[in-house]
Amino acid sequence: MLTSAPSGLGAEGGAASFRISARLYVQAGGFYDTLGGSEDYLVGVDILGTEANRRAALRRLARALAVEAIERYDVSERMR
Repeated sequence: MLTSAPSGLGAEGGAASFRISARLYVQAGGFYDTLGGSEDYLVGVDILGTEANRRAALRRLARALAVEAIERYDVSERMR
């Protein structure tokens, strides 16, 4: 699940930054988990710059959630 919303206003009342939030559902064998996180990104000078910033934020967020999911899975396997 992925959502994006303005998180800060600029001087002219428009959005100056956005927050992208994600929820990740993980299932591997008998392991089930749900993780969530968010990442902020700035508005670019044009729509292409904003989209580039959004995609970079999404990559950072996906990497962080994947690392956390792997760590949780590893810990759950050790606890068996």
